[in-house]
Amino acid sequence: MKLWLFLFLSVCLFTSPRSVFAYDDSFCPEHVTSVKIDNRVLTNRLKYVHNKSVSYLSSIQDSEGGEGLSFGYSPQVISDETAVETISDDNGCFKEIIVNVIIDFLDPTIYIASELPSKSPEFNYVFWHESEHARITVENNKRYLPYLEQELKRYVSGIRVHRPTTPQEEKSSKKYIYNKVTAVVMKNIEKINDMIETVNKEFDAREHKYDVWLYSSFNKKIKGNH
Repeated sequence: MKLWLFLFLSVCLFTSPRSVFAYDDSFCPEHVTSVKIDNRVLTNRLKYVHNKSVSYLSSIQDSEGGEGLSFGYSPQVISDETAVETISDDNGCFKEIIVNVIIDFLDPTIYIASELPSKSPEFNYVFWHESEHARITVENNKRYLPYLEQELKRYVSGIRVHRPTTPQEEKSSKKYIYNKVTAVVMKNIEKINDMIETVNKEFDAREHKYDVWLYSSFNKKIKGNH
């Protein structure tokens, strides 16, 4: 009886959850995560170009999946830069990971078809329409930045790396973290751009009746010139 009890206690001791799921000290402990996103509109001045033809602007839109005549175009140039800083403890583990993302909205530029006379009703409408696209893009990027910050924080907080035993391993861990973080930034910026594209398409749908007026007015003037 005593022998059976000894064997039973021994089995319980060595197969207890604490023993089976012992802490793996080959991994670094949890780290502090800091994420900061700066966005800058480099200039609020809206530029416009009035020397490109309808056929030229239409060809650009066609290459981007558009169709039909295009009297205006407002490409938005947005750049992003990601910096990742790691602060190590005495064992070479990262006790803090700091992520800084800078998103720049470059000069918004509007292209208006040269066939539309300056200050004409058609010109003014296209200018307003493309200005709205520029505004929608910049404002919605700012609106969705907290979403990007939240996703980054959640992801970076969950990163676990092996405890480095050499300077080369520590360097590799830093590179691994940087590559992972920048991939997450790019992936989420693509998501944000998809959301903004949806908002722009909804705007175009609401303005469709004015587009019909614009096409009709343009075609009448073209026929009148022949």
